[in-house]
Amino acid sequence: MKICIASRLYGMVSHDITNHCNARCKFCFNDWKKLHPCNMEKEIFKKSRSIIPFCNPELFLFSCLFEPTLHPDFFSLLYMIPYQYRDKVFFTTNLVKKLSDDELVALCNSPVSYFNISLETYDDSKYSFLSGTKNSVFYDNLSRLGNIAKSLGKNKKIRIITMILRSNMDEIISLIERVHREISPVVHELRTPYVSDAIETFLKDEMLSRQELNLLYEKIKALGYNEVVLDLGRDKEVFDSHIERKKNIVFSDGIKDDNPAHRVRIEPNGLETLDTVLRNQCINTFTYRVRINSDGTGYFNDTDEYFDLHDIEDVTMFWADKLRYLQEKETEQYLFKDATSYEAVLYSDEALRGELSEVIIYDGEFVTLHGYCEDRNGFWQGKERVVLLMQKSVDGVLLHTQTITQQDVGTAGFATKISFNRLDVSSEVEVFVGYKDNDCLHMRKLAVLPSLQQFVR
Repeated sequence: MKICIASRLYGMVSHDITNHCNARCKFCFNDWKKLHPCNMEKEIFKKSRSIIPFCNPELFLFSCLFEPTLHPDFFSLLYMIPYQYRDKVFFTTNLVKKLSDDELVALCNSPVSYFNISLETYDDSKYSFLSGTKNSVFYDNLSRLGNIAKSLGKNKKIRIITMILRSNMDEIISLIERVHREISPVVHELRTPYVSDAIETFLKDEMLSRQELNLLYEKIKALGYNEVVLDLGRDKEVFDSHIERKKNIVFSDGIKDDNPAHRVRIEPNGLETLDTVLRNQCINTFTYRVRINSDGTGYFNDTDEYFDLHDIEDVTMFWADKLRYLQEKETEQYLFKDATSYEAVLYSDEALRGELSEVIIYDGEFVTLHGYCEDRNGFWQGKERVVLLMQKSVDGVLLHTQTITQQDVGTAGFATKISFNRLDVSSEVEVFVGYKDNDCLHMRKLAVLPSLQQFVR
């Protein structure tokens, strides 16, 4: 058994300093009919940037859904990012606005880990169609930026994102080669489109099949470029299945389309949120994601709670307290909250074999337990696996578990979490695993944890 110490930070902060854009990309999931122009005030950005120390590396998105260069104080706000936290920040730009050489130098020297540039094609007519703009400034900006970045040795600041579509699939290989030759970015990511209601009609004829993506994958890998990364998870089959499932979904009345904080709900798998009832399942995977809009409003994805930075004075404490609150909410869902009195049947080492493989203690706030059980002949199929924590000084705590992927054949992995405030941290903890059968627990002791007192805040 391995005991580790870790910190829980925000998983991703999706942030924008404006909700303008000077392009109308066909694959953009924003619904422009519902958006009203708004630029973030400098005082509000001072508040929003205070979340950066609480973020994981490269997960504060200075701008992601809109075009940041359209903000009249773009460079001023960009350089307000604390230099010591630059590794946590990035942004995305379409490079459609005319930028001077000095401004391109400022981009290359900005206090961010990197910035993304959208590049789907080098063909003028395709560009006009896909970007919704005929502005030729894009290619001029891109060419000068490539030269300036190379002269400054700042290519590591540039990442190129190319959306794979039917419209540009025949150009993908030559595009990769040209990007490698002229820009030499640290990363060139090729991804399949995110799927949302606003672009369903367009995507219907633009999504590639799995077979087409597999063939393209082989051609791309044959190029041998280390900077090329692929996100090919969404194909025509996934898209069709998503649309078919959507027909049978009844959305919660609690989510209103006109609420600006809900205008974009794309899950980590690149598909829009469909079934809001899923958020009420017994165990919901917490993402620790935060959305901050350009008007200063925002929400926490995991709890659907809203905030307005105008109303918050001590924002540093707000972010810290909310992070601890999310940790508490995450662990609460693992608790059995019924009042059932269970009988327990304990097994010897020969039965219900398993191991508690890893214990992770987060911020002196909660504990995650990872382990596995032998799964001979599909023993665990259809059984609800549970974990029981026993201490001499308090009542036992019964926990739900999540199933986790186990590489070893014949084993069933599990994970569970508990807050320190549910335990007597001054005494040992006996860890049992098993299954619940009506009001009877079939359990086996896996391990004894030492006192956790030294890890408490």
